[in-house]
Amino acid sequence: MKLGIAQTNTRPGDLERSAARIRTYARMAAKDGADLLVLPSCALTGYELVREADQVGFLRDLVATLASLSADVACPCLVSVLVGVEDAGVQEPVLLKDGSVRLLGMSGSLADLLAKRDDAPRDELATKEGPPLFDIAGERVAVATSPDDLDRLRGREKDATVVVYLDDQGFCVDDPASALGAAVVEGGFVQDARDMACWLCGVGGVGLYGERVFGGSSFVLSPAGTLVACGPAFEEGLVLCSLDERAPVDPSRGNVLFDQTFHLWQVLTLGLHDMVGKYGGGRPVVLGLDGTLSASLLALLATDALGPTRVHVLVSARRDEDARRSRELAGRLRLDVQELDDALVRAAQGDEALQEGIAQARLAAWARELDGLVLSSRDKTDLALGLRSQLPTAAFALPLGDVYRSDVLDLARLRNTISPVLGKAQLTRVDLPDLPGLTLLGPSVEETVFAIDAILLEHLEGRHGLRDVSAVTGRSPAYVSRVLEALDEAEPWRVGTPLVIATSSAPLADSRTSLGLAWRPDGSLGDQALRDDLARLSKEALMGAAGGDAPAPPEAGPSAADVAGQLSEVMTLLGDLANSGLLPRQNLEGLQEWLGARRAGKAGDRPAGGVMLWGPPFSEN
Repeated sequence: MKLGIAQTNTRPGDLERSAARIRTYARMAAKDGADLLVLPSCALTGYELVREADQVGFLRDLVATLASLSADVACPCLVSVLVGVEDAGVQEPVLLKDGSVRLLGMSGSLADLLAKRDDAPRDELATKEGPPLFDIAGERVAVATSPDDLDRLRGREKDATVVVYLDDQGFCVDDPASALGAAVVEGGFVQDARDMACWLCGVGGVGLYGERVFGGSSFVLSPAGTLVACGPAFEEGLVLCSLDERAPVDPSRGNVLFDQTFHLWQVLTLGLHDMVGKYGGGRPVVLGLDGTLSASLLALLATDALGPTRVHVLVSARRDEDARRSRELAGRLRLDVQELDDALVRAAQGDEALQEGIAQARLAAWARELDGLVLSSRDKTDLALGLRSQLPTAAFALPLGDVYRSDVLDLARLRNTISPVLGKAQLTRVDLPDLPGLTLLGPSVEETVFAIDAILLEHLEGRHGLRDVSAVTGRSPAYVSRVLEALDEAEPWRVGTPLVIATSSAPLADSRTSLGLAWRPDGSLGDQALRDDLARLSKEALMGAAGGDAPAPPEAGPSAADVAGQLSEVMTLLGDLANSGLLPRQNLEGLQEWLGARRAGKAGDRPAGGVMLWGPPFSEN
């Protein structure tokens, strides 16, 4: 079998244009002899549902697009589409082949609409039940649309020779598997292929969908775990591979180690490029250089993503040294520069918050003049602690809103190795979180920032409570508690957060707590001790409900040997009764015949022919 994988960058719901691109890739794949072309899960619908009021109309247009594609694609195509089922989104794998649309998943919405079409091929309409399996070119193909699907396939009996994994997660910096082929070893895919003893094909899209970035890097692994094909990262293209273990393999494949920081930089660059292009109409961007490392990094990121002619910067740093470095950076990047008016700075009379508010107003006015978009340099640490939450903003997006400040430092140092435009990449006093109770830990600003970020990381991504966060990070429970209090107190200010590029498994928008929550953890117990304490309290509550005594544990059922012995005794008793004359004469013949057959395992539960099993002296009960 020859497999083709199309790495595409599309807009969700742009059905006509996306379908045209699928046709083009199908022609290219068919020309090279592909038996099946696989498209990314986001190719047509993205991974977010349309509004509930629009779902029926969107589904009808989607069905028409699938029917049209099935009629003229040059080779069979596999694509996953997102449909609404009972207020939830379900990925529905669809096989387009020989003019038919075959549903491979569990959803009924798409099947119902297809069934109502006059031109729908009735013999190919899939039922709502059945595994996502199909046969093609002599192979049995299973489809997984989530990591959980992969886990289930790994635990099943071998009933597929090829597993296609359609990624709908996007990149998460704390999950190497989300990088697909770029981290094929670190992500565990090599072991997955070996465990399932079949070909494993990971398929990733390219570009920004919602707030998630998909980085390509589609791959094909042999049943032995050998990487036989890998698509480029962050680029569109067609990957072709023969599923033949005898085919020659490039020995250099799979030997490149995954560079998490470099991959994150590419994710942010592609994400910002698509965010401005897909959501912002390709407008120019305006951002402030306030002396922080996050602001400098954002200027570099925007220049790499959009080009220097579309980036405009306002120098608003309060200290002379920071302002000088900001001007030098803008000059090296060849950016259009303005500076905050001296009269406005003097009017602030040394009030730093007022000066920053004035800078935000100037950015908004400049963006309006340019018909542009304002980008904010607020990072995840800033948002989590609410450092600038009470300041006005006209920001269209926060590209670094899911990147911790410690990771900003790593990214800045990486970017400096490519081109040393930053001079010295370091955190200074202006990067120190200014929050009561969060004092400088030691002489280094970096140590304090890394400590705060480690606490947030363990709590948000690690999902650990106060005591366990303290144990893992080595920081005092009081310091950890102050960081987590700041996280909760800033919750109302994050409700209206602009767009971010989601790069972790726990963006702040997905890690919300109840607004106004008065409860605070005391940190007296670790997570496991809390679970044990909860179990004890539940047991005591049950004992109280039972009048002070613990409920008796349920008795174990009889063993198979006990059941067999008891049945044997019953059968012997019935035989004795039949021979004793205590049962009516008319029942004896039929009952004796039934008992003989029952002993031989050839009879049902009751005698045939209307013979009563229980006559006098026993009741039917």
